[in-house]
Amino acid sequence: MPELCDLLNIQLSELFRGERMTMEAHQKAFDALLLEMKQREEAANRRILHLEKVLVCMTIAVSLTMILVGCYLAKDHLALGIALLTFSAAVVFAVCFVGVKIEHDTGYYECPECGKRYVPTMKAVVMALHRGTARKMTCPFCGKCAYHQKVLAR
Repeated sequence: MPELCDLLNIQLSELFRGERMTMEAHQKAFDALLLEMKQREEAANRRILHLEKVLVCMTIAVSLTMILVGCYLAKDHLALGIALLTFSAAVVFAVCFVGVKIEHDTGYYECPECGKRYVPTMKAVVMALHRGTARKMTCPFCGKCAYHQKVLAR
């Protein structure tokens, strides 16, 4: 296709559209595509964060049930009770790491001081104090430490 475009002296987007486009029309089409990509990214990030919340709620329900059953069984069957308690603690621990990984991979964090958006390192996300989706981190641009809010799109 690029060879055909060179022969016809047109752009690839013009070949797909079937009509000649001015530079202004190219810019409008490009802007519309960028806006659509941003909206898709934001929707995908929102969906992933929603699934994270569902995962955490399900884990809490299952783990609490296993802990209660483990405590009840520990009276009569000590080994089974300890096994259930240990397994439920391991499940909670594993889901915590999965949740932090999801928090790190989806979206960006915005510095309240300079307003820049960035993706922090995994170590910074794990070690940061947090409340909700805001984490106390140092901005890589301005160097100030503050609660950086989670945002879904750049």
